[in-house]
Amino acid sequence: MKTLRTILAAMWIFLFCGAGVSLAQTCTTDEDCSETGLFTSVAPEAMILLDMSGSMKWNPPGDVFQCPGADSLCYYKPAGGNCATIQKNPALYSDYKTTYYPPWTQQCGNAVLNRYSNETCSGPFYMTKTEMPGYSTDCARYLIAREVIRKLLDDNKDGKIFTDDDTSLNIRMGFAKFQASTYQEWKPIGTSYRNIYCGAPFGSLTACTASNQYNYGDYKCILSSMWTDSAVVGATPLALALESVKTTLDTAKNKDAYKNCRQRFVILLSDGADTMACGAANGDRDSTQYKRRRASVARAKALADAGYKIFVIGFGANMPDIEKNTLNWMAYYGGTDNPLVANSGDKTALDVSAFEADPCAASATTGTCDGTSLQCFAASNDPGNTPLSGYAFIAGNATELEAGLREALNYIREANYAFSQSSVASSRIADENFLYEASFQPVNNDPMWLGHLRKYQILSDGTVGGAIWDAGKLLQERDPDTRVMKTYKGGALVDFLTSNITAADLGVENDTRRNEVVGYVRGEPTYNKDNWKLGDIFRANPVTVGTPSHYYRDINDGANAFATHRASHVRSSANGLRIVLSGANDGQLHAFRTSDGSEAWSFIPPSVVPKLRQIAHASHPAGMPHVYFVDGPISVADAWLGTGEGKTKSASDWKTLLVFGLGRGADPNLWSSSPDCLSDFSLVYDASRPHYCGYYALDITDTLNPAYKWRITPSSAQAPYLGDPYSKMSIGRVKVGGNEKWVGFMGGGHNWAACNPYDGVGTDCDKRGKGFFVIDLSNGSILWSYTRADNPTDLNYAMPAAPAAVDSDLDGFVDTVYIGDLNGQMWRFRFCSASDGDACGTANWTGSRLFQPSGLNPSPGPTFAAPTVAKDATGNLWVYWGTGDKTEPIVVGTTVDRFFAVKDSDLTSTWSGSTLDNITGAQSRYTDNAGKHGWYMNLSGSGEKVLGEATVFGGSVYFTTYMPGGVGVTDPCNAAGTAKLYGVAYIEGAGSLTGNARSITLGVGIPTAPTLSLNPYSPNPDLYVTVSGGSGTGSTTMRAPVNPSGASNRTNILHWRDRRVQ
Repeated sequence: MKTLRTILAAMWIFLFCGAGVSLAQTCTTDEDCSETGLFTSVAPEAMILLDMSGSMKWNPPGDVFQCPGADSLCYYKPAGGNCATIQKNPALYSDYKTTYYPPWTQQCGNAVLNRYSNETCSGPFYMTKTEMPGYSTDCARYLIAREVIRKLLDDNKDGKIFTDDDTSLNIRMGFAKFQASTYQEWKPIGTSYRNIYCGAPFGSLTACTASNQYNYGDYKCILSSMWTDSAVVGATPLALALESVKTTLDTAKNKDAYKNCRQRFVILLSDGADTMACGAANGDRDSTQYKRRRASVARAKALADAGYKIFVIGFGANMPDIEKNTLNWMAYYGGTDNPLVANSGDKTALDVSAFEADPCAASATTGTCDGTSLQCFAASNDPGNTPLSGYAFIAGNATELEAGLREALNYIREANYAFSQSSVASSRIADENFLYEASFQPVNNDPMWLGHLRKYQILSDGTVGGAIWDAGKLLQERDPDTRVMKTYKGGALVDFLTSNITAADLGVENDTRRNEVVGYVRGEPTYNKDNWKLGDIFRANPVTVGTPSHYYRDINDGANAFATHRASHVRSSANGLRIVLSGANDGQLHAFRTSDGSEAWSFIPPSVVPKLRQIAHASHPAGMPHVYFVDGPISVADAWLGTGEGKTKSASDWKTLLVFGLGRGADPNLWSSSPDCLSDFSLVYDASRPHYCGYYALDITDTLNPAYKWRITPSSAQAPYLGDPYSKMSIGRVKVGGNEKWVGFMGGGHNWAACNPYDGVGTDCDKRGKGFFVIDLSNGSILWSYTRADNPTDLNYAMPAAPAAVDSDLDGFVDTVYIGDLNGQMWRFRFCSASDGDACGTANWTGSRLFQPSGLNPSPGPTFAAPTVAKDATGNLWVYWGTGDKTEPIVVGTTVDRFFAVKDSDLTSTWSGSTLDNITGAQSRYTDNAGKHGWYMNLSGSGEKVLGEATVFGGSVYFTTYMPGGVGVTDPCNAAGTAKLYGVAYIEGAGSLTGNARSITLGVGIPTAPTLSLNPYSPNPDLYVTVSGGSGTGSTTMRAPVNPSGASNRTNILHWRDRRVQ
């Protein structure tokens, strides 16, 4: 299973600098109690283990010149840069070097090292640094390693290694080498970086540069005499080194007060195979070479078994497959992975258990085993001839070596955080069997956090396999001049270029600053020194857009125009038209091709353009706070935008619409006086700023060429009830006066202020968010609304949640919508049903409460997630939802959050807590009867809460919860909290997980909502959850260890679809 999914986390509060410890917040009130409260950790530890055997003097390809024999002399020809053979014939030539062959100037001898090349050491290579202009860099492997380590320890890239690098990288480092028959620990774990590199003593105010050296006391350092040719000698005792470094880490762990949660790693850098283990007599060519390969893999596995993952970095451009395979098996059994290369090979082909107890035991052999060849193998279980790739980092030059080491450090140094739900098709097919996961890398004192969007293979058993690409890294490599970046200005989409964007648009003082901001956002290296272009993807769930659904049939259209629309818009990875969308906090909504991860286009909402100056900076640390931009919900759907009854449609009226909200990114530019939403902003509505800038719609029927469609346009009476754009729009069609109309349903948004039930519609009430809206998808106007003006008694709380739209009578039109509010209430809205006839219109639409929480003590928390709806065997609708504060998830407050299941048997009544059964007890069950209209379960009073929507499938309802670390937690090992998955029978509430359990623990941090996806290789679906990680533990997207019933049990489910994938 692919495990390298942890990247950077920062925001450390150093309470114990010597131990590298920071504590997660014990958050109760008025602090930063959002998800960022998890960005804390016990600093990890890593031992760099470097091969200093003789071959590390070679250049990366290892092309050492060998003179052909005693009958020839070899001379160096400056024009060619290499040795050439001159046949010796003293009978004819008394001085052939100077008389007959004047271009040849130097006798080479044997085993010549051609080491000088360009700065990247990518070749060709020459004997001296003066022979070829621009080829003066000494490219010995050990010198390349030294320079790469210097770059890595200089974490802030200011050209020197000092205390601020220890702080920002936040890895407790050590350094060891191995060669001949020895392992030597030169720097114990916890040594300052400047002491590791140049021997600077503790407390020294002088930083390391590329050349200065201290050699303080008895300590040796990277710039010391070990880094000379005379010190790079001997054989390669790889297995011994791995065994010894385990002892080193065991000792460090036993002394560590935080050993239960501090992560420890080994970074191995070697250019070849072990040549010493198991009594080797002839280096790497004797008949027992398979023993040393087995020993290397066994020792790597022993490290991982002890809890120390090992990153394996092989250095050599022409490394034999035997060595590559062995290094990959070491990485695989060492618990790590190379996300830059897709995995291949059969992971079950090597049975380590057959030899790990005694890897030096003899086995039958095959191949050439006479001591002259590398092609001698064990007849079975030999890592050398068992193909595997994609786990070790194999570097052929300095650039690749640096990339591999940086990937290892990115994994080690901090945890990957993922709070957005992964995108996976609800019904997968064999050629689109993938999962798309967003995560990000917080950067301390920097407004630009680094985003990642990865495509993962899903294996036939449903587990998540190898990463295929990372859009963040691909975008980093992209030439900014080739990017397609759009914004909206002057009533049209325009390219985001300095020729179209003015200093006034950005709110900056002059064109110089304008150029800096535009250049930074585009990723131009002059302005964006780090060259990272994708911002953090925090709450914007990725959405894949493929071919219009094969499962949708328009029963209202005799012409079946949707089928024509679908046939005309086949979008697959193969044809390059399938895309994955995600908002990011770089100011953009991005579209990436699923085929190769390349960016197809990006869109910058006009209202965030003036905020872009807040992330544009030329140096790090910038001392600037993190900023939110496109951090809200994304909806994609095919919708018919024609007029009339819709019984004979035109395919051209079918469009694929993208509607997205800015979430936290709307603040403070939510309302504008500009119709383009480009200037003069306010967070609240007033008559001078009537234009709402919270949501934008694009026509992406042509997925590679988006067209601006609309923004929401409320009337002056509706505008005061629109709040922060948190609510994800649910898209469907309704009947209006006998006509078909495609609409979007959404809550009024987020706003914590509650209204007094008795103040009517007076001006003293903050109305923002207190309403429900139906949007005309053809133009963005509000077709109908239900606000506090319509119900001043009950509608006193905002609605930031997403609604659930239901077609209860199965006529193809939405007739019922449910949505929760911040008081834990569940609202129900009724639209025209088939039985209402063509006379039914918007005047007949109604709103009321399905549930209000009276009778529950303590009261429940707010509802931020969409409800889920199912139908029981007798035709009753059941509505499922949980409560919990998504804006401050790590709070342990005074409320008790709950999970509810309410039966809406008559579509009119309002039920309360006293009309439901409390089935919190492990043995409690709900029995359907007229007196009770559903059930609820109390979650733990220690702050356990539901933060995502539930999923109903096969007679069970699945939902996740998060329990914070708790008030008063002083041990950082227990500060991140716990993610759980619940599975209960959807009517009676009995446990439906293994052993009839109701819940299982998934990991550390905040879980996303569960996502069900039908497996093309199995009759049973897979259930996926992403757990955010925290306190140094990385995020993971996993197939949950549950087995929902097969598709045959879907008959009772009314509304089952993946709202992230269309």
